[in-house]
Amino acid sequence: MGQIHVGFLGDRYLLGCVEGEEDRAIRFAHNLEVDAGEVLKAVTGDLDPMRAVLMAGILAHERIDGLESRTAQAPASDRVVGLDHNRPEYVEAVATLDALIVVVRESNSYREADEVDQERRLTELEAGKTLLKSRWVSKDTVKATLYGTLAYLACKFADALIGEAAATAWAALKRLLGPG
Repeated sequence: MGQIHVGFLGDRYLLGCVEGEEDRAIRFAHNLEVDAGEVLKAVTGDLDPMRAVLMAGILAHERIDGLESRTAQAPASDRVVGLDHNRPEYVEAVATLDALIVVVRESNSYREADEVDQERRLTELEAGKTLLKSRWVSKDTVKATLYGTLAYLACKFADALIGEAAATAWAALKRLLGPG
């Protein structure tokens, strides 16, 4: 069993790791700290470091899942998918996105607290909705446009209507686009 000393969110820790893979473990700990720092920056208000680490871990595992499913796909596939605008999954995804846009746009408390952030998030949501109007979309482009914003809103407003609407839209988009 190997050991490493790491600084993490201002504290120092002694951790066990696989012997001979200390450098790799230090690199992974650093990457997780960077991700947790990004979560802490993205979510305003009180967010304890443990919750930030858990959120960062979830995001890291989603990226891993995405990479694993990409390698399982045929090499010729570039993850462009056709969208049937009559399918229930499409209708649901667009409806939940529309509902979220309305809730964010009409939130006076969001506007009063951070008008710039509200405008940015609305622009990102509307851009994602525009992408979904096409008959063919790149899953990666839709995810890059929407998933970060949806995760941000779901976390920032976890105990509010915006957070619930963002989580619902996230789930609907995952059902529409499938894994990876």
